Amino acid sequence: MKRLIVKSPLLYIGLRSVFVGSDISSRTPSPVPVFGRRRYQNSESNDSSVYRIENHSDHVLVSSEDESYAKKMCFEKYGFVQRPLVVKSWTEFLRELRRVELRWRLIPSFSGLIVLDIIEHTKDAETLLCSLKTSSSSTPIANFFDCCGKIIQGTTDKGIIPFPDPVCNGSILEIKSKRYIVPNEEKGILSEEPVSPVIAQYNCRGISVDLTVTDTATNIEKSIFTNLPMQVLTYAFLSSIPVFLKRTDSGVRNVDFVSKDQMRHFRFAWCFLRRESLLTAVDMSELDILLPPLV
Repeated sequence: MKRLIVKSPLLYIGLRSVFVGSDISSRTPSPVPVFGRRRYQNSESNDSSVYRIENHSDHVLVSSEDESYAKKMCFEKYGFVQRPLVVKSWTEFLRELRRVELRWRLIPSFSGLIVLDIIEHTKDAETLLCSLKTSSSSTPIANFFDCCGKIIQGTTDKGIIPFPDPVCNGSILEIKSKRYIVPNEEKGILSEEPVSPVIAQYNCRGISVDLTVTDTATNIEKSIFTNLPMQVLTYAFLSSIPVFLKRTDSGVRNVDFVSKDQMRHFRFAWCFLRRESLLTAVDMSELDILLPPLV
């Protein structure tokens, strides 16, 4: 894989009309995406069609009304222009997007501890599946970028993100990918037109991942998610970074925890993953709000 830390000229030029993402045909800036939305109640959460979607099982036929609503939500609220091949409908995709959340936070300490909480949302509950911590600054975030990028590019089918802890030996987050082969009776999904034009170089629609956590002291392995669409994982990760940077977990801005060089790399990698995940474009001015450049 070409390292994601390669500097992109898009991040240094002064023009504010430059777009990064999947759609370069439009020059009208879209509203700034709202990240961390799962933590807040919004008006749509009380819509009966939301609950109808949440209650669908994989063996229940989805109505055209619910499917149309789900497609609209995936595009307008989450920014996706195409759904994964590994889900049967936009309704299932929307349910998966709502189900998974990643939260990064800092714990005040002498060396500074960074924590990754992996959370599963259902209609009635929010469950903390695991909490991984390490004192290795923002290295886990960089490793997460690198891991997702390599899987999407096809240079590896497995990524490892260490969380070393000097006190309890730490944990290892492992992401294993699988490529979905569309059966003949479902070939029509391959010709499904995107909501808006895309310029993604790689096709991640057919990738699903399994997430496991291993305790390095006991070698006990815990399954976190199985058969999760890659686009769901990358969205959960991408949406977690701006939320983390804007917080002040230890009395100072979390963004100060990231070096200037790291922020440049994060901005480039964030744009790369967003484009390859088939998400809508983000204007450079919006990028400056979501991942502020360090002067």
